[in-house]
Amino acid sequence: MLLSIDVEFEGDVQIESSAFALQTTGSTPVDLTFATSNSSRNTIASLSFSGNNTEATGSLVDGNYQLTINGDGVVDSPSNSFDLDRDGIPGGQIVFGDEDIESLYRLFDDVNQSRRADIFDLLGFRQTYLKTLVFDNGFS
Repeated sequence: MLLSIDVEFEGDVQIESSAFALQTTGSTPVDLTFATSNSSRNTIASLSFSGNNTEATGSLVDGNYQLTINGDGVVDSPSNSFDLDRDGIPGGQIVFGDEDIESLYRLFDDVNQSRRADIFDLLGFRQTYLKTLVFDNGFS
């Protein structure tokens, strides 16, 4: 299950609701809420999901996702837009999950994390189906 995503910003920042957008790679938006906390002089935004593309548990449904972070929605302590992409210009945008290597997805049957449920996942399941696990505590 994918119940939340944590995004950490360097320093003490204020985060507006326009800072985050989550959608499937098919462009279906996911409703987001977030709560912030501070840790080691950094700000952490914990994103939670609701509405379309979520289960009753609050987990995202199976699929590939893209998280967009907008620097204009993040303000640092002198009230400047956060330089999100570190190009020297306040603002900017980062899209996470638009490349396979970034692994922003939830696929329940994807045992080997190949981003698809296929025969290799089935074979892995088949090798362990109805097997028992025996623990040896080291005592005789």
